[in-house]
Amino acid sequence: MSIKSQTRPSKRKTDQSTDNTSVKKLKHHPFHHGPEHSITIISDDNIGFKASRSRLVQTCQFFKDLLDIPAPEHENQEPNVRQTIPLDFRSSIISTFLDLISVSQKYPPQLDFVDAEAFLNFVEYTMSDDLIPFARTALKEVGAKKPLELLVIASNKNDIDLARFALGKITPEQIHNLYGKKSSVQLLKPASVDKLQEYLKRLRTSFHLEILSRMMLPGEVRGARQDSLRPGLYLADDWTSIAESFDPTRFEESLSEDSTLDDSDHLHLNTDEDEDDGSLNARSLG
Repeated sequence: MSIKSQTRPSKRKTDQSTDNTSVKKLKHHPFHHGPEHSITIISDDNIGFKASRSRLVQTCQFFKDLLDIPAPEHENQEPNVRQTIPLDFRSSIISTFLDLISVSQKYPPQLDFVDAEAFLNFVEYTMSDDLIPFARTALKEVGAKKPLELLVIASNKNDIDLARFALGKITPEQIHNLYGKKSSVQLLKPASVDKLQEYLKRLRTSFHLEILSRMMLPGEVRGARQDSLRPGLYLADDWTSIAESFDPTRFEESLSEDSTLDDSDHLHLNTDEDEDDGSLNARSLG
């Protein structure tokens, strides 16, 4: 997956000290640098942010649990009482978070696809429950243009609601591009099936099985162009029809939560190929 995942940043200990030498070496954020604040958050790209302890505690369970010492009555009266919190998130994500908790009227931030995923990871990691709906909306807004990648994110999070949204945005043209074919009546070559399988393998097993099972529709198929039509199965190229009824939980009962499946455990699409063309062999599904 090309998207950088920041779901599990490492938990580094906070530094509670009067020695600010390491902090002085940081490049401070141009806006979030108020000296009256006693909390310094350090991003993974070495940007320091000054943040209000009270706002962090009110917004996030993560900071409430972390900042378990009594705050000074007036932060600006005791400038030597400091806490430094390094977080494995980019400065752009932390800046967006601090911008959002600094205003009374919350709004979905406008982010690109990569940052929208990272921001949702951040508010989930910090347990900022009030901000999660705004982060999800931001990701949906930008992810509507990249629904196949959004579906991968939903799968990684085991988020069925997000998966249904993504499925509802996938167009037949995007599925045709995934298959490497131009129309629903064109026969699938083995290479096209391999491309589809490679995408499905990016999804958790229950998502993989649910999508593939709902793609397989009864109808009349032929093994090659010269063959007569016969009863069989074909693959639907309209994934929006899967969205409303999408329910991968029906496969999870038989799957161990921590099991790792090899290729033989996945549902495969096998192909037969004649001299001129390859096609989907409906008898091999399953």
